[in-house]
Amino acid sequence: MLYGYLYLRENNDVYPEGVCEFGKTNDLLAQGFRYSSWEFNLGAFTKIVMVPLTKMSLLERIIKNLLENYHIKTNDGSDFYDKKILNEIEKIIQDLNTEYSVLDHNEINKSINRLVMHQKKIVDTIRKNIHNIDIKSIKDKYQSKYLIVK
Repeated sequence: MLYGYLYLRENNDVYPEGVCEFGKTNDLLAQGFRYSSWEFNLGAFTKIVMVPLTKMSLLERIIKNLLENYHIKTNDGSDFYDKKILNEIEKIIQDLNTEYSVLDHNEINKSINRLVMHQKKIVDTIRKNIHNIDIKSIKDKYQSKYLIVK
């Protein structure tokens, strides 16, 4: 079975005190790195709930609808909530009788480390095989196709 993640994220340097971001992702690593380009001091995932991927989007919508009283409206996004929702999310998922697992900080770090190692393997494979790519034939193929002659 494939899994997705519902997450809460906090960063007191970016969000006001008591505010968190609530969202979904099927790629924790990419979601974590997304912030690294614009947050001076990187925030952290404070809760990650692993759910079946096929139910992830629906669960996120249901939870956001049920917790709309905690929603904090901003000019720049719809995913900001009072961090009091931290304990409510799990209760809602339980009430919906859905399989889930809450990752603790060690599991979060292990998951991210596993993803980093997987990406490193892909990059290493590309590096090892880059010499096998015939750049000239690729260049000739696309240059003749897109070359504009004046």
